[in-house]
Amino acid sequence: MSSISPISALTTPASTGTSSSTGTNSLADPNTFLKLLVAELKYQDPMNPADPNQYLAQTAQFAMVQKINDLDTQMASMLKASQEAAGSSLIGRQVTGTTAAGDPVTGTVTGIQTSASGVDVLVGGQDVPIADVTAITGASASPPSSPPAGTGSAQPPSTPTDPSTSQPGSTPTQPA
Repeated sequence: MSSISPISALTTPASTGTSSSTGTNSLADPNTFLKLLVAELKYQDPMNPADPNQYLAQTAQFAMVQKINDLDTQMASMLKASQEAAGSSLIGRQVTGTTAAGDPVTGTVTGIQTSASGVDVLVGGQDVPIADVTAITGASASPPSSPPAGTGSAQPPSTPTDPSTSQPGSTPTQPA
């Protein structure tokens, strides 16, 4: 007469059911991983314990998956910030693109909007995904704005200096 080990009967369904699950109970979730690890320790055969090196390897792999997920999140954040910067640099410029519905649009960018789907530029009252901007033709017809005060773009009038009084390698000075 053969017997069924109660330990193998308990661990087989648990490991089969959880390894095939996807979605919210993903193995990338820290709680799911820890639950699996505790269940594995709880139901292991005391006469044939699992190799501790396997646990260490699994923990290291899980830590690596967590770091990759963190990196993915940071990259998505950087992409959104880059798209926002690109969109804001288009404000006041003539662009050609297509709306999300596929309608062609040409006009001056008046603003940007961010949403879960990405960054849209506002052209003629319509949202155009920044990825669907096909051409940037230049500045709008409005006159350019003057530079902000204190940017150093305005040069003071220069006064001529006498080249005979300056020494080689020295900076000419202006009379006060």
